[in-house]
Parts: sequence; C-alpha cells; structure tokens
Amino acid sequence: MNTTRFIRNFLTFKEALQTQNFNNKELNTICLQAAIQGEQIALQESQNKFAKEQAKARMELEFLSMQMQLQSQKAQTLNALIQCQSMLKSLKDNAAINRANAYVSLLQVAGSVGANNFANVVETINQIGIEYTHSSVNNNGIQYNGTAEENELNTILNKLSNELDKLNALGDKESIQLFSNELEVLVNEPTEIWGFSTLNNATEGFYNANNELLASGNSFLFSSNIAGQHTITFKASIGQANVSKSITISVIQDKLRQKQ
Repeated sequence: MNTTRFIRNFLTFKEALQTQNFNNKELNTICLQAAIQGEQIALQESQNKFAKEQAKARMELEFLSMQMQLQSQKAQTLNALIQCQSMLKSLKDNAAINRANAYVSLLQVAGSVGANNFANVVETINQIGIEYTHSSVNNNGIQYNGTAEENELNTILNKLSNELDKLNALGDKESIQLFSNELEVLVNEPTEIWGFSTLNNATEGFYNANNELLASGNSFLFSSNIAGQHTITFKASIGQANVSKSITISVIQDKLRQKQ
C-alpha cells in the first residue's frame, strides 16, 4: 500500500464530503472505506500492468526462441549441405587420383604392351570417373550422369539447397512482430502497442496509414478521437535491412455516452 497516496485520498474525500450532512464519525468511516477502495483499485491496476509486462516479455522470449531455433536449423542444413558437397567432390577427386595412378602404372609397363592393347587400356582408363564429369542443369537442379551413389548424393544436395532457401525466406518473414493490448477500443480510449524485431541496434518507430511517424521506439500508446479502422505499422531498419508489420485497431463510438 502506498501510504502517502492513501492519506492524500482520505483527505481529498473528507474535504469533498464535509459539506454533506454527516457527523465526524460517519465522515471518517466513509472516507476511510473510499481510500481503501482506491488502494485496491491501484493495486489491481498495478497487477494488470505487471501481467501485461509479463505477457509482453513472454511473447518476446518465445519469438526470439523461435528465431534461435530457426537459425539453428539453418546452420544444421548448411552443415549437411557442405558435407554433401564435400562427398561429391571427394568422389570426383578419388576418380581423378585413380585415373592418374592407372596412367602411371600403364607407363611403367608400356614397353611390354602391344599397340592395340595399349590403346584399349588407355580408353578404359579414360572411362574412370567420367560419370562424375558429365552433368546437365534443368529446373530440378544439377543432374549428373553418374553412379547411383553419386546421383543419390546429388538429389540430397538439391533438397538441402531448397530447404535452406525456404528457411532463409521464413527467417526474413518472421524477423518482426507487432502486438496490441486491444484490437477494439472506444474513441479517445488508449491502448498500448508494442513491437520488436531481430535486427540489432535498429531504428524503430510506428507509422500511420499515410506513413507519418507517430512515435519512435518499440512501444506506443495509441488513441484516436476518430471512429473507424486505424492501421498502425511498426518499422525497423538498419543499413540496407528494412522490416515492417502492420496491425489494425478498430475505434468505435461509446453508445452509452451518445444516449446521454
């Protein structure tokens, strides 16, 4: 309990009611109850604010956790892609080494090999690894006219490349988030809007439908005296990187006040 506020409210109520037909005991009782209720309301507001901050922090942590998982998945996919490429290169390198060794062996016995046999052996040696050097490119990626083993690796390589492209696109799309306490408010009723992004040290701000800056930073207390749909866009930028996300707040008239 805020003692200073409690005493101030008690004295304020007493000053406001002292002109009424109450004796001193009744007046003190009424003012005491009113001051206590005021503290209860203040406590409830404080709890609500704390709950909102908790929800905000939880959503931000969940968002960042998803981003970390995404980055981890991208790293794993990239690592698998590199390993697959290394295996493909190893197949080609081994074929080249085997071909070179065969040439060396042939040269060592060239004197005892007939011309026809020599030509046949050379032709055979030339076929070593040839399946790894003939390839074509189409809409499905790189296709090698190679062994089943190498073709399987190539298929995996193309799948990993496509998966990495999808993860990169997903990371760009989900690099910013925007939330509001309420999506529908009364005229002149405030609601807090906040956003966050994965861009480090970015310039952030909120803009209206006309691209006019409403507030800088990552939180904004929105209110409007105009009923209707209001689109608020949260933008974050640093260098050449720019991300944004929009939210629509419905502002409606207070029908009870209109009847009065």
